[in-house]
Amino acid sequence: VADASDLFPGTSYQRRGVVSNGCYVKRTVMVSDDMQATLLFDFDSADIKEEHRVMAREVARFVRGGKNTKISLLGHTDSTGASEYNQQLSERRSASVKKLLVETAGVPANRISTQGAGENRPKVDNSTPENRRLNRRVEARVETQRTETR
Repeated sequence: VADASDLFPGTSYQRRGVVSNGCYVKRTVMVSDDMQATLLFDFDSADIKEEHRVMAREVARFVRGGKNTKISLLGHTDSTGASEYNQQLSERRSASVKKLLVETAGVPANRISTQGAGENRPKVDNSTPENRRLNRRVEARVETQRTETR
């Protein structure tokens, strides 16, 4: 590391017989796009579908790879029904995905946050049955920090 960008200019170290002027600079990098998933739900349901279990195993494998990994779950609904009910349903959906990750995949609960957005953030407009199906979802975002050494 050049002294100009070294945290400890003028120092040297020896590692495996190699002497270097300067020291390693470590920085923490947030990786947010390593894993994202969308899980769809049936109308008026927070029940886990079988294909969610496959995703849970993939997420668990990724989480075990880093000690600073966190999962954010955001539940959504379509616009059918009362807004208050939809808010509660979206919260139940994200909670059911958290339960799946904890109980089935062994992800530590303290690494998972849940939130519900109700019908307020549709992915697409709610004008067709297919669009409403796409809006009944939980979005899972996995973030991890890794330290890079230069």
